[in-house]
Amino acid sequence: DPTITDEREVFIEVWDRDTLKPDDFIGRTKFPFLEYLNNQKTVNLKLEGEGKWQGKDAGDVVLTVLYTPEK
Repeated sequence: DPTITDEREVFIEVWDRDTLKPDDFIGRTKFPFLEYLNNQKTVNLKLEGEGKWQGKDAGDVVLTVLYTPEK
């Protein structure tokens, strides 16, 4: 139950899709979602690259988030 601890996070990875070769990892991000409990918001998240792109901006992800727990 995420309402018990405020350390819960959503992890997001973004990949491209290739037909003739392996898909490529673009970047990842994470965000705590308890602040979206019954409170819908749009959030702009920066993707962080990996490997030679470590620590570099790999783009943005824009999400509309609403967390509604099961009753």
